[in-house]
Amino acid sequence: MKKMFIRAYCQSNLGDDLFVLQLARRYPGTRFYLYALGENQNAFRDQPNLILPGTWDRIRRKLTHTLHIPRREVFDGQGLDGRVAIGGSIFWEGAPTDYLEGTFLIGANCEDSYSPAYRQKLSSALASAAGCCFRDRFSYAQFRGLPRVTCAPDVLYDWAPVQSPCRGQGIGISVVSRKGAFQDDSLRQSYYDAIAGLCDLCRKEHIPVKLLGFCRSEGDGEAMEAIRTRTADPGDLTCVLYQGDVDTFLEEMNGCETILATRFHAMILGWVLGKNVVPILYSSKQTHVLEDAGFQGPMWNALKGETCTGPELLEMARRQEGRLDISKLKQEAGQQFDALDKFLQA
Repeated sequence: MKKMFIRAYCQSNLGDDLFVLQLARRYPGTRFYLYALGENQNAFRDQPNLILPGTWDRIRRKLTHTLHIPRREVFDGQGLDGRVAIGGSIFWEGAPTDYLEGTFLIGANCEDSYSPAYRQKLSSALASAAGCCFRDRFSYAQFRGLPRVTCAPDVLYDWAPVQSPCRGQGIGISVVSRKGAFQDDSLRQSYYDAIAGLCDLCRKEHIPVKLLGFCRSEGDGEAMEAIRTRTADPGDLTCVLYQGDVDTFLEEMNGCETILATRFHAMILGWVLGKNVVPILYSSKQTHVLEDAGFQGPMWNALKGETCTGPELLEMARRQEGRLDISKLKQEAGQQFDALDKFLQA
């Protein structure tokens, strides 16, 4: 049985938690060691081949800060066979790259542009990786000349929910805050106002509506509160914040007919659940994936400075043009693991 260290974003973010679970479930005969602590372990405790830090590891954690020991070395006594990094937007300008040598990299995307110095640093690091599969063609095109660099659709197109997809009722709105996306104050306030306006309109027309927060540590709870207080009847608005309860949260999404998707994986999971999806774009990573998927439905492109109102959002949702046949994308998503398949099955 091989033993692998997982490098991932372990802050109870729905998309990243599902990345880790998808990885662990694909290889039930492999033991994966994951550096998640406290409440951030909630999503992983029932996955038998995920090994989480125990009491002694928490003591050793202090040494990682004091002595600058890499996190994977907390598990070095376990005789690890390799490393895998799984995540999406992990290559921002200046992001660390020293961990990539000999690592299997799954599901990442690139920024639209880098400084020449960082591009060279990232290129050198990717050349030393055991394998690298990007999740969009734009990112792949930037480094396609490197050995062992490939491309396949996002990992979660192939997520198998325990819920049977149903048509659902009403609108679920995935939100983001200053920490997650909208750094510009005026744009963020416009975003909050538009969502609050939609919630008020849905209440008047007796359309079920709920706010969905994918990550508390990135301020999704704060965003829901900012929107809630802008509505005419704050106490009547349903807010659902993910806290490691994967199946419960996805059941809330499944109960909706339409998903207004600001979060990247609200788009993907919405399609996985068969929903009518209206993307709200704040980042080019969404644009690139939508282009790859051939999506033609309505969207609010806040990235281009477009403004929107509650009535306009409701009109987009009612058009029912946001469903997507993901059968081909689902099949191809498994190619994200091709290099790791060869290593673990050798």
